[in-house]
Amino acid sequence: MKVKSAKMTWNLPSLDPDFQLLENLKNYLIVDETVLPFNQIHQASSQICFKDLLETLQLPQEAQLAIASHQMTYPSQWHNHDYIELLYILEGRLFHLTSETTHVLERNSLCVIPIEESHLITPIDNEPATVVNVLVHPSLFQKITELDPHFSNNVFQKPLILESTVLNEELVLNLKTFILDYYKNAYRPTLITIAHFIIVLHGILNQTQPHQNTFDQLTKDCLHLIKNGAPTITQHQLSQQMSYSQGHLSRHIRQQTGQTISYHIAQAKLDKARQLLLETQLTIHQVAEQSGYQSESHFHRLFKKQMSMTPKQYRKIVQ
Repeated sequence: MKVKSAKMTWNLPSLDPDFQLLENLKNYLIVDETVLPFNQIHQASSQICFKDLLETLQLPQEAQLAIASHQMTYPSQWHNHDYIELLYILEGRLFHLTSETTHVLERNSLCVIPIEESHLITPIDNEPATVVNVLVHPSLFQKITELDPHFSNNVFQKPLILESTVLNEELVLNLKTFILDYYKNAYRPTLITIAHFIIVLHGILNQTQPHQNTFDQLTKDCLHLIKNGAPTITQHQLSQQMSYSQGHLSRHIRQQTGQTISYHIAQAKLDKARQLLLETQLTIHQVAEQSGYQSESHFHRLFKKQMSMTPKQYRKIVQ
């Protein structure tokens, strides 16, 4: 059955020009339609400050994390900032320039810009590009790196581009869940919001330095089958398809990934359900059924435990 995708909108603090941007951040946008973006590289880089953005967005000055939406109609000036920025392209296309690289960022692309990195973004088409800006104060990022051994001092020190063709579905879902949690809590990040953000950072790190390269072929094949067979796959079926006993396969997967087969199956089902809730108009019962849950009530209970909200609340926020 072909289902109609739901168009997602985000009621986030806005960085659009009619929301004080041109008054408070005159060194950000170029409103001259004849300007050539490449010429800007030779200009002095203006700095955008985190505290100024908080003021523009009417957010608390003590905030260390902010997410804003932005209808990109005009190109930006050649600029840098005193914070880390994640730029997610929700609709349209952008041209992104740094001193070393140029990229066309399509819909569902993700760009990470470190502190003090000069760059420029400009829409390509006649229609404005819709982007989501995740702004991270360096002190918050420092706390995360101190708490999590996966992040070293060298992580996210250079611009990272994850184009739509390589950005995996799990990372996109985690990013959207992070944004939804921020919205749900009225633009005031909670510990759960920060936890979602750390999951996103791990996803970015795993895509740029894929840990699956260290997995053997048996593990890769198992994870592939689990991901693609999420609604119906069981440990018994997996062992039959791979021609290994359940005990041997279970020990092997846990040794390789640090997680049980049951965990990977449960996670694959949850990811499938989140994707259906985000992108289709299926009923909650149909989502539960197509994601492989025993019943709607079983799905409701497990989803709420994992996501801290019901499937209906999750869908309501995005639609």
